Amino acid sequence: MKNLLSFRTFKIKDVNQVLQIYNFHILNGFQNFHEKPFIYENFLNLCKNILKSKLPFIVCKIEKKIIGFAYLSKFRNKSGYKHTFENSIYS
Repeated sequence: MKNLLSFRTFKIKDVNQVLQIYNFHILNGFQNFHEKPFIYENFLNLCKNILKSKLPFIVCKIEKKIIGFAYLSKFRNKSGYKHTFENSIYS
């Protein structure tokens, strides 16, 4: 059987796998502006806030392993940006 790529909505149970990917990019990449890796509790709060916003937050999987994720977040809180969003994509 081939490895099947699938997409689904993020679930709280995904936090550990998504955090590993996110922290990898903090430590090894230039596209994330955090300077230190997230600890679990802070990243869990970030994920909960994204879910509360009711904006898209998806994970990409091969079998049971999450290999990437993407989400939308508000760009800025100023009223002129109320319809403007930032996309984040990590793999």
